Amino acid sequence: MKKQDLRKLSISAQEAIRVKVLEAVDRGMPKVDIMKTFGVSDAAIYKWIRVRKTRKKNWFKQEKRGRSSSKQLTKEGVRQISL
Repeated sequence: MKKQDLRKLSISAQEAIRVKVLEAVDRGMPKVDIMKTFGVSDAAIYKWIRVRKTRKKNWFKQEKRGRSSSKQLTKEGVRQISL
């Protein structure tokens, strides 16, 4: 199976694939077979395993992507700049 670009799938579809892949890992399926079956890379599999170990709750949820929100200046900060 050709590797999929999971970024093009909906968030819920991405999460479902993560759950299925890690269930296959738990069942002892070889990673090579998982890569062929689900069309994901070995790096993605190892990353998801690591994330599941570090984030016990909601490990399959998508992390926020993109730039972090910038901080706004306070009125005091704007006043200091305009002086």
